Amino acid sequence: MGESDNENKDYIPLLASGAFPLDAALCFATSVPMEKLKWTSPFSSHRNSLAPQRDQEFSPSHDPRHQGTDSVRGSVDTSSPRRLDPESLIWGTAVALAWLEHSSASHFIDWELAAAKASTWLSLQEIPEGRDLESVKAAANQLFIILRHWDENLQLNMLCYHPSSV
Repeated sequence: MGESDNENKDYIPLLASGAFPLDAALCFATSVPMEKLKWTSPFSSHRNSLAPQRDQEFSPSHDPRHQGTDSVRGSVDTSSPRRLDPESLIWGTAVALAWLEHSSASHFIDWELAAAKASTWLSLQEIPEGRDLESVKAAANQLFIILRHWDENLQLNMLCYHPSSV
């Protein structure tokens, strides 16, 4: 059995600060593509980044599948958390915590300390765009409900409505 056969597929790198970056490792561990993480984010900067950018040539450095990875080894680079904007660290941490609660409840003892550190980090952050911590956590929890129905051809707009537009 090779080394890759023994790799833990549920590994998400936790930064020393306690944050989980919104990166390829988070997508891999949660099995949620970056596009869906950004589309369901409560932060407009994530949704706006999904708009087509015609002036940008395609290259591996612009490929969202390669963001945050070392192109030589394919490993995730978590040594420079300053490259990530606050919205990405906050959303990545909220998603990681929701994923742990939804997918790994039976292994609570294994991830309890990491989740406590991440939760503490999250509670100390100033949430951008006038959001509050509870709405970000609720959006992360709703992400997993939305994902269950994503491929059932339901209108995502019906699931993710803005109260002021109703």
